Formats: sequence, C-alpha cells, structure tokens
Amino acid sequence: MHIDSRDRTTLFQERPRKIAGRLPRRAVATIWIVGFGPAMLAMLVLVTEIYSLWLARIELETAVESGALACVKVWGGLPDTSSSDRTTAAAAGVRFTQANTVLGNMITTTPSVTFGSYSSGTFTAAGQTIPNDGRRACIVYATVSVPGLWNGFGGPRSIQARATARYDTSSSPEKPRLVHVTTVVP
Repeated sequence: MHIDSRDRTTLFQERPRKIAGRLPRRAVATIWIVGFGPAMLAMLVLVTEIYSLWLARIELETAVESGALACVKVWGGLPDTSSSDRTTAAAAGVRFTQANTVLGNMITTTPSVTFGSYSSGTFTAAGQTIPNDGRRACIVYATVSVPGLWNGFGGPRSIQARATARYDTSSSPEKPRLVHVTTVVP
C-alpha cells in the first residue's frame, strides 16, 4: 500500500486533535511523581521517627526494670540498719540501669532511686528503717535524650521511664518482683 504526501499530511494533522483534550501518559506519571514523591518521603521520615522513639522507650523501660530489680534484690538481702545499706542497693540499681543502652548509646544520666514500702498497690517513700516483711520496694527513674534521625528532624526528644519493684518474702526462695513500669514521652 502506497501513501502519498497528501495522506501523510492528513494523518499527522488528525493525531494532535485526538489527544488535545487530555495529557499524554508521560505527563501524568511525572505529575504523580512530583506531587506524591515528597509526600511519600515525608511519610517515610515520620514512620522511622516514630519507630525510633518506640524502640527507645522499650529499651529505657528494660533498663529501669533491671535497675529496680537489682536495687530491691540487694536491699532485700540487707538488714537496712545503716545508710550504707541503701547506698549499696542504690549503686546496684544505677549500675544495672546504666549497663543497658538506648538506641545503641549508653545511658549517661544518673538514674534516681527512691526507697520505700509497697502495699495495697501504693508506694510510700520512707526515710526510716523498713523491716524485710515483703513491703520493701524501690523506684528507679531515668531520663534519656533521644536524638532525632534524619539530621535532627524534629530535634532531640526526652524520654522518661520509672520502674517499681518490691522484695517478695512470701515466695520461696525470696525474690524481687517487678510491680509497675511507667513511661512518659513529653
């Protein structure tokens, strides 16, 4: 079949008229990529930031749990007749808490330790000697600063966790038990 020059001209003139009312497919794909690419990248950044905070919270909870259990275990085995007994127990709690990492970083802040008694679901801080009758308890409280991923997107955030443990004398052998863990992400 032979096409003369007049037919070729007619063919090329009709083609642009057919697609004049809509964009070519390449243009639509470009608009999608340019329009939704940054939105998808922002979602990726947000999801990784949330995951990072969640992981840091879990790791800090684990750190204060181990510190509270170590503290109450040492304190439960001591007579609590001198301040050195609580100092020894607090040092064990701090040492165990700081032995853990949060997002691969050592816990550099010194956790605080509070001694007291725990009964009927309530912790009461105590300054006096507490007999070893199953009410001895301690709280370990720690705060860490978690740097933002993605070159500091959102800045550093502070995460706080607190764990309460008591020395259970009702079981044999006597052992520390975790009572309560609280995490705060301000």
